[in-house]
Amino acid sequence: MSNADAMIAEAWRLSKAWSKTARDGKKAQERARIWALGLGFAGGLAGALSTLGETEPTGVQYLPTALGLAAALLVATAAYFGRELITQERETAWTRARILAEALKRECWKCLVGLPPYHNDSAGEELEKRVRGYLDNLGLPREPIIDADAFDPAPTYTQIDDYIANRAREQMGYYEKRSGDHQLHLTNLKRASFLTGLAAVVLGVVGTLFEQMLALVPVATSGGAAIVAWLQAARLAPMVDMYQQAASQLRLRIARWEDRAPTLQPVQRAAEEHAFVEACETIMARENDSWQAEWMSEDKVNQAIEQIRAGGQVPDANPPEGS
Repeated sequence: MSNADAMIAEAWRLSKAWSKTARDGKKAQERARIWALGLGFAGGLAGALSTLGETEPTGVQYLPTALGLAAALLVATAAYFGRELITQERETAWTRARILAEALKRECWKCLVGLPPYHNDSAGEELEKRVRGYLDNLGLPREPIIDADAFDPAPTYTQIDDYIANRAREQMGYYEKRSGDHQLHLTNLKRASFLTGLAAVVLGVVGTLFEQMLALVPVATSGGAAIVAWLQAARLAPMVDMYQQAASQLRLRIARWEDRAPTLQPVQRAAEEHAFVEACETIMARENDSWQAEWMSEDKVNQAIEQIRAGGQVPDANPPEGS
């Protein structure tokens, strides 16, 4: 049992607040990507459709003109989303918040179990020092803790089964769920990429018979490029592998403990329990480090941002006559 319950509760609330900050920041960036890519694609489609109308000898072509103006507005709006809302600073901010939340959660559990340096009467003081070290000079805004009861309460620990159920297995379940979600998302995006590529080929063939249909080929091509940009920015493939690896390692570690625990003598048990918890926390810390390396790489962040912006741009359509 820990003698730092109040400090653990406060550190836990902070971890939850930073976790919510990360979730909200990530969702905002995902929404901005969707808008940038969707508006860019819609602008390209409107521009292509504006060239398909028949040219009348007299009068103004209202529909092609309207579509041409809509295309310009949509592409300009897409460029705004790409330039102003999808930035390295915003991407880095939510990833740092997620990393901080995981670090605070890890310290809470280590303190609960009583791992070094939380193995004596100064556990609360040591936890405060660690938390202050994480938060000093952070320079990140976080979600305010207006109602502390809005967050899940800090976990309790009386025996190793509490840790296994509420930490190791819970985190393992999170990894497996995220891996499955990402795999499904990845599969759907790959299918969409294949279909847009197929559409570009079909439109190219049809365009040999109906020349006006060739205007839609760049739209389909841009759609495929936008999907590829989304795949790169979302880091789906590496995330699937990271989560699967971490979940598998936790499963093996828990299974090994369950085989070994019944054979332990009382004099061995405390040390073995601490070694087990250290091993599990090392697995989770390693996953967090890999996640950090993937998301915090400046080159990868910049590359993803540029791909999103490029995916939101489409070739300029020829303005219709009379516009």
